[in-house]
Amino acid sequence: MEIGDRVRLKQPFTPTLISTQTYQFGIIAAIVSNNSQTEVLLYLYNPDTATTYTDEFGERPTYSFRLDEIEPCKDT
Repeated sequence: MEIGDRVRLKQPFTPTLISTQTYQFGIIAAIVSNNSQTEVLLYLYNPDTATTYTDEFGERPTYSFRLDEIEPCKDT
């Protein structure tokens, strides 16, 4: 996996408590590793609209996932 790749989330993710939208896809923004674990920072992605999630301030936040929480996606 590389920056810019699309991935599938193994579990649906809701970005905020008040959001009605859930996401099952993301675009890799960064990959961060330390000695014991690798985290993947994602922009949440909706393949139906080809858009990334933006918050109430118009920002595109990133969300951190472990490698075992995502899988490569070739079909979106």
